[in-house]
Amino acid sequence: MPKQLSTFQMQKVLGLKRECFREWMKAGFINPTVPAKGAGTKAVFAGDDIYRAAIFAALHRGGFRRERAAEIAKATDLNCSVFYFRQSNDLSTAINVEEIKRSVERSISG
Repeated sequence: MPKQLSTFQMQKVLGLKRECFREWMKAGFINPTVPAKGAGTKAVFAGDDIYRAAIFAALHRGGFRRERAAEIAKATDLNCSVFYFRQSNDLSTAINVEEIKRSVERSISG
């Protein structure tokens, strides 16, 4: 994984339009490692923040509301292969963390 990705690079990795990505950042659903410090400066994504953004996007595409997807993405243990979380007394969902990481790596490398 590259050490850092710009906002533009993150949009490409996640397959999002600029407006959608900026809206998610503004609402706090996706958080850069280093926020932009004003006009003309760039936000930077690095390390786990890249994967958490990808998890958020995958959950949202899968039908989760943005608030819940952000909550789950922030709580996901990125050191395990599969992360399970409980939705209710009867329902649990799994995130294939390793597959999301591989998908990000493929998107970055071309």
